[in-house]
Amino acid sequence: MGRALVVIALAACNQVYGLDPTIERDARFFDAPSTCPPIGGPINFGPLLEQAALDYYSYTASRERAIVLRGEPLSANAEIHGGPPDGPFALIPELPRSEGAVFYITRAQLSPEGDLLLLRVGYNGASALELRTYHFDGAWVRGANVDAAPYYTTTVSRAPDRRMIGRPLNDSVVRELSDVSGTWQEIATHPLAGVTNVAPLWLSPDALRLVFNASGIIRYSDRASTADPFVSSQVLELPSNLDTFITEDCTRAYFSGLQSLFYANRR
Repeated sequence: MGRALVVIALAACNQVYGLDPTIERDARFFDAPSTCPPIGGPINFGPLLEQAALDYYSYTASRERAIVLRGEPLSANAEIHGGPPDGPFALIPELPRSEGAVFYITRAQLSPEGDLLLLRVGYNGASALELRTYHFDGAWVRGANVDAAPYYTTTVSRAPDRRMIGRPLNDSVVRELSDVSGTWQEIATHPLAGVTNVAPLWLSPDALRLVFNASGIIRYSDRASTADPFVSSQVLELPSNLDTFITEDCTRAYFSGLQSLFYANRR
């Protein structure tokens, strides 16, 4: 059965029989943590897609907590929910929610430490999106916006020198930003040979691994150090999406589709 058919079958089954918003894991997941493949090597995920929860998307997680959006992407009803990495998830009341025809949320991205949240929002009638920051101090507190942020951005890497990969909406150049100066500043560009229409999605906590959507195909790239560029890439056998998130140990790839959150386990 093709991957798309597996997704459809899983979605239909769970919608009929019901699905608890807790993400179940095999007991082996809690054994000694696995490691990501060596730099320069392939990373592959199995063909079986598991449905994690209905009506959730834009999943990102740290070791202690996860952030998800609930509702429909770019809709008037998007809400920010959170909880343990495996759920269950509940509304976070201090964070904003989409406001009908005025204000909408497109992405929510959590830092590896779980203390920083990047929230991409837009206002109907405005061409530019806003990238907000929120810091966790018992509750989420809004910080400064990321000035001149690219339209597409990845998750951020671990402090103290956080990195982010992005691309402006009407520009083909893939850019790297750093916050080591105290504000986000562009520090490098990346060739990513042979791909177009790049939408950066996920940057690993060590900033050495990158996942992006290129013309509807999910691709993976890595580099030996943060001083090196991302150049070549390989296709990831995942359905096309705009919110791929890979766990820090590279054991799972999360993404959304069919109004559901799915994951694939690494082979």
